[in-house]
Amino acid sequence: MRFLVEEFIDVPDVDEVSSEAATKGITRMQALSARVFLPGPKRGGYSLQQSALFQIDPANFQKLRRRVRGWLRSLVTGSHVGHKHTLEGPLTMWLSGRPDRLRAPSIEGSGHDIFWFYLFHLVSRAGVARIGMCRAPKSQRDPSQQNTEFRGETEPCERLFIRRGNAREYCSERCRARVATQRARAWRGPEGRKK
Repeated sequence: MRFLVEEFIDVPDVDEVSSEAATKGITRMQALSARVFLPGPKRGGYSLQQSALFQIDPANFQKLRRRVRGWLRSLVTGSHVGHKHTLEGPLTMWLSGRPDRLRAPSIEGSGHDIFWFYLFHLVSRAGVARIGMCRAPKSQRDPSQQNTEFRGETEPCERLFIRRGNAREYCSERCRARVATQRARAWRGPEGRKK
């Protein structure tokens, strides 16, 4: 779950697949994602499910990552609403092994469908309550914040993160420090004296 929230969905909003270095980075992310999310050998070779993920070209893989990020955000912000995703199909599933000892189900279909199937399974087992959304304000040094400041308020960070214990409210130490600084400034007032 940590890989999903803190690495997989951390993707730029624009497609930067044109350079060779970007394509190599995306291919590495595909390989890592196949090993982490899909059943198969952890070393040496790939299962049918893992190989299906490699069938997705780099630009569409980046779109998949953004769709997953949007879906997870909607789960965290509106957990009372049903969040569905329609598979393109067909998706074939089967169980193999001895009757007293069945292995994990095997899935065959498009790379997108296989990925979404296992993603739903992972999130349903791990639970959405472990995922938090950072409410700290974005840095005013961030170029995207240059013209969005309104009466001293900025947009929230809104980055997803895995909660580790009850105390974790922010995605990073930077965001936590930014909130602490704002609280201290508000408490001291504009002249720097205690209110």
